[in-house]
Parts: sequence; structure tokens; C-alpha cells
Amino acid sequence: MGRFLKASLEKLNSGESLFTRATRGGLWLGAGSGVEQLMRLARNMIIARVIAPEAFGVMAIVLAACSALEAFTDIGVKSAVVQNPDGHEETFLNAAWWLSFARSVFLYAIAYAAAPWIAVFYSMPSLTPLLRVAFLSILFNGAQSAGLYVAFKDMDFKPWVAINLGSAGAGIFSTVLLVFFVPGEWALVAGYTIEAAVRCALSFALCFCLPGLKFERRHMESLWRFARGVFGLPILTNIFLQIDIFTIGKLCTPTELGLYSIAAAFSRIPFQMVGTLVGQVAMPVFSEMQEERKRSNTLILRLTAAISFLGFPMLLYVVLYSRELLTVLYGAPYAAAAVPFAILMATSFLRIVNVPIVTYYFAIGKPETHRLATALRTAMIVVIIYPAVRYFGIEGGAAASLASMLLGHVVQVFQIRETSDLGLLEYVMIFLKPSVISLLVAGVWAATYGIFGSLPVIHMTIGALACLVSYAIAGAFILKYRKDSLLSRLIAQSRHDGMS
Repeated sequence: MGRFLKASLEKLNSGESLFTRATRGGLWLGAGSGVEQLMRLARNMIIARVIAPEAFGVMAIVLAACSALEAFTDIGVKSAVVQNPDGHEETFLNAAWWLSFARSVFLYAIAYAAAPWIAVFYSMPSLTPLLRVAFLSILFNGAQSAGLYVAFKDMDFKPWVAINLGSAGAGIFSTVLLVFFVPGEWALVAGYTIEAAVRCALSFALCFCLPGLKFERRHMESLWRFARGVFGLPILTNIFLQIDIFTIGKLCTPTELGLYSIAAAFSRIPFQMVGTLVGQVAMPVFSEMQEERKRSNTLILRLTAAISFLGFPMLLYVVLYSRELLTVLYGAPYAAAAVPFAILMATSFLRIVNVPIVTYYFAIGKPETHRLATALRTAMIVVIIYPAVRYFGIEGGAAASLASMLLGHVVQVFQIRETSDLGLLEYVMIFLKPSVISLLVAGVWAATYGIFGSLPVIHMTIGALACLVSYAIAGAFILKYRKDSLLSRLIAQSRHDGMS
């Protein structure tokens, strides 16, 4: 067994087939994302006990403003490099980098001027300097080396992992250090900006690509075509993702927004690793097989199945133990966000389930196909978010996000049948087995709540053990029926087709 495992790892490390490169890249991304999310969780656990929730509320507005402004001119440069067959060429990378950098300079000038207006909207004069410092991240993000995009295209994710961990470590260390010397919101903004600056520097250190002034017309036209397909999608997506923050920030107190923002950030952590893994690895894989609809469709189904087996037990655990988790990890005041946290957790899971389909659209060079579902879910949340927050508070804001995400996903599933051979019944049945297996967590919660409900740590630990048992059952099920499992089918298909 040991020799077999060693031989498999050596083959994985040296092989160059599509499956091998995707698996190797996935291992790097999965490990790196997991470590990064644990670092961020530890940071929030520390500073939540030092600063008041209001500081997190102010930072939530700052982050929402940064992402909203960036979304309005997002042209999908990285995706264009990964998707395009000419993405390795110097003239293509020159055009991509200068386009990205010019966009960031233009955007920062607008953001700098807009900062006082945003502060007036929220009746917070102190927001202006905070926003202007945080907006520097736009410049740093736009100036990242184009060589990083090439690494993505080649499924060489080691530099990405190193850059993410290095920049996250710098930002987290800065925040934790500064929180003891400056007001909480300034420590958060400084850490955020430092992280962006370090990420930019590391991108050139590890993926050096000096931008030149040599261009080709066909590459400019190709970038423009892709940008036209992307146009509007980042705006719609960002409105959907941030309108709850903007609305709660306007209608509720900074403390309530701080509680909500912590719950929202925490809800993304468990699925962030899976989302990063699937999105970044699947993009180049789909790109290489974009002319083969049947294989692409099969991969969509198998990725969705893998997400479901990994996600359902964790989702049910977090939903049922939300109050205990927030109390133990962040402190008793944050338990007030237990219900929004549970709802936001379901929204995060649904977003990750949607990743394979969205990634497929971008990989085949048709990002515009994603626009209808994005527009519908955005329209829905725009209509319902104000009354939801007005009458139901932060719980209403979370529920509005979940309902809108569900609508968008249903439309997406029906729509993809036009570009893929996805069967609706086959897709729905994917979720049956994982959901049944995860019911063990609900059973244990119900059986132990009356006994250990007042002892959160013990209650959580028993639930976590039930969650692990659910994963063990899922693993045993997959091994028993390995011919139908995700991994064995991919291996068999790579051997049969000789993917390279």
C-alpha cells in the first residue's frame, strides 16, 4: 500500500495529462485556500474580542464600496488570458496588463472623488479618509503581473498559493498588530490595503512578466470581444452580493451591520476552499475541452456531485449549531447573528453549487450566457431587499439573498441545457444521496440538544463527530460504488481518451 501511494504521488507530481495537471493544481489550491481561511478565521476571532462590532460594520461599508466600484469596469482580463489560445503570447499579455492597469488608475481617480459622497450618504464623515486609503487596493490589484494569469492558464497554482498566503499573512499580521494602537476600523483598513500591496509585489516576484509596448491588433480585438461578453456581469453580480450590506448599513445601526458582516464573512469560510478549488482548476480544464460538449457536461455533473457530498453535512452542521459556533469563536454578543448566519450559510453553499456551470460559460468564451440568471437574481434582490430589511432586520436581509440566489440557480440550470447536454432530472438526483447522508447530523443534534444545549462546546463537539461520521459514510459509499464515483470516472476517462 505504501509503495502504491508513493508511486501514485510520484506519477501525480511528474505527469502532464490534463487530469494529472488538474489534480496536482487542485491539491495546491485546496491546501493553500484552507490555510488562508484558517488564518482569516483566527484573525477575526482575535480582533472580535478587542474591537466593537461597530468597527466591523464600518469596514463592511468600505469593502462593499471598493468592490462595487471595481465591478463597474471589470473586463475579465484574467479569464480572457486563461480562455484564449493566444494567452501565452507577449503581445496578448502586454495588452492585458496595460488594459488592466489603465482601468485601475481611471477607477481610483473616480473613487477618490466619490469618497465624500459615500460618507454623506451614510452620514459618517469619518468614512472619507478610510475609503481613500482602502481604494488604493484598486491600484495594486490592477497592477498585478500578467505572468500570474499565465500560471493560471498552465494550471501551475503554486505561485498563486504562495502569493495568497504571503499577502494574507502580511495583511493579517498588520491588522492584529495595529488593532492595539489605532482605532479598530483603521486597523482593518490598513491591513486590507497592505495585503493588496504585498499581493501585487509578490505577483512580480514569483510570476515576473515585464509589460512592454508591443501589441497586435488581433489580440486587442480578442480582449475587446471577451470584455463585451463580460460587460454587465460583474456589475450585476456585485449588486447582488453587496446590496444587503448597503441596505443594512443605511437602515440599521453600525452594530447590527457589524454582526451581519461577521456572520457573512464566517458563512463564506467553509465553502471558500471548495469554491476556489473548483473554479480555478475547472476553468483551464473546461477551456481545453471546450469543443467537447459531452465531456464538459459530464464534468459539470461530477463536480456538482463532489460539492454536494462535501457541502451538505457541513451546511447542516453550521445551520443547526450556528449560535454555539458564533458564541465560542467570536464571543457572546455575536450569537445575536445566529439566524442570519444560518441563512447566509445556505446562500454560500448555493453559490458554490453554481460554480461549475458559471466556470463552464467563461471557459468556452461565452460569459454573456450567464447574464440572464445574474440579471434575474439581481432584479429580485433589488426589489425585495429594502422591505425585507425594513420589516425583518438583518434576518430579512439574509433571507432576501437566499431567495434571489435560489431563483438565479434554477434559471441557470434550465438555461445551460442550451449549450450542454445536461439532463434536468439527472442534475436534481445528484443532491439526493448527500442530503440523506447528512441527516445523521440533524438526528444527533435533535437527540443531544435537550442534554447538552446549555453546554455549547460539548454540544458542538458531538455534532462535529456526527458530521465526520457522515463524511465517512459518504466516503464508504463512494468507494463501494467506485465505478460511478467522480474520481474513478475521471481517471478512467483520462486513460481512455489520453488527455493531454
